[in-house]
Amino acid sequence: MLGFIAFLDEETELEEKGLSLTGRRKLARTAKRRKAQLKLARKRARRRLAKKEVLKRRARKGVRAQLAKKLLRGQDKSDVSVARKKDIENRLSSKRFQTRIAYMTKRMIPKKRRDELQRKKQG
Repeated sequence: MLGFIAFLDEETELEEKGLSLTGRRKLARTAKRRKAQLKLARKRARRRLAKKEVLKRRARKGVRAQLAKKLLRGQDKSDVSVARKKDIENRLSSKRFQTRIAYMTKRMIPKKRRDELQRKKQG
């Protein structure tokens, strides 16, 4: 059985590769089946300060979202077709974008750390 962090890692990894329709459905079924477990794990994780790997994953996800928005020319990702989303994911997976993502991720980690500390200070 996967832990919460492992589940998120797997989900992010699959998302970056570009899921097929069946893969997407399988992920949805897994999430639905483990809904209660994941809710408790999220609650526990919220109490703790995020670790370096988690911050790195958040930064990477943020960078990918920024670049996707740029490629979509301001359109909302949920408004475009599945084929267009797949095309964007394939472009983001290319070698050219991977180096850019890695560089931007490194630059974004301190911001995510500050956001996390701010969140913890408020809560």
